[in-house]
Amino acid sequence: MKGLGPFEKLVRCYENLQTEPAFEQLEFYKEKLDQYHKHVLLSTVGAENNFYVFSFVDSSKRRVVGVSIANPFEKNLFIYNSDLEPSCLKEVYFELFEKAPQFMRSGIIRLPFQSRVLSVVGDDDLLEKEILKEKVYGSENLSFAKKIDQRIFDRFCELNAKEIDFARIYFLSDYAVCILVLPDDIDTQYAPLLSEISRIYRKRYGAVYQGNFGKFKRFSSILTAFVIEYNEILKGRDVEKDCLELCEKIRSAYRCIMNLCD
Repeated sequence: MKGLGPFEKLVRCYENLQTEPAFEQLEFYKEKLDQYHKHVLLSTVGAENNFYVFSFVDSSKRRVVGVSIANPFEKNLFIYNSDLEPSCLKEVYFELFEKAPQFMRSGIIRLPFQSRVLSVVGDDDLLEKEILKEKVYGSENLSFAKKIDQRIFDRFCELNAKEIDFARIYFLSDYAVCILVLPDDIDTQYAPLLSEISRIYRKRYGAVYQGNFGKFKRFSSILTAFVIEYNEILKGRDVEKDCLELCEKIRSAYRCIMNLCD
């Protein structure tokens, strides 16, 4: 067994994870899978605006259990769907986050694993092999957990989905994104003005977010958004201070313009 990051709470799930049902499903599709040995049965549990707990089992019945920042199925597209529901994933999710997961999904995917991980435990040879592949290809998914200790894990949990004035922080697989929404105390007719002011100040805080806003569709008016690299948070960047400062600058500029118009 090999573990990275604060993996202690994952060990019992790793030990109790039944590999035979996943292996049987892999065997069922064996003739249809190109390079069969590179495929695994992946299962995930999660909730909106929170991290995910996952497991995967390969054709040699080796297993891995971990915590990923984003839903692993966002990048690890399933080839065949599965109805497996490993109960230990739900149990460890509740133990980690003190709430039940909202959904579960399982399916066959092809390695390498493509989602950034905060902690992971698994069979030595499987985990070491996949981490070596990441080193060769310059990627950082399972191996990202090497940078995470309990303090950083708790910090990531604290920041994810946090509201700071009219800024919202969300953790995606590759980086965090700070979204500025129209403040409740400002009329929607001034949204274009606030948006223009936000874009001007945003440049001082990070690169513009160019991803899909569909997952943030619950917000009726998004002013702008910028990305925060995870390495910046690891180095101690005070995200709350930056977001609060940015919101205050935007409000101040807005008040100045409105005073000029009076």
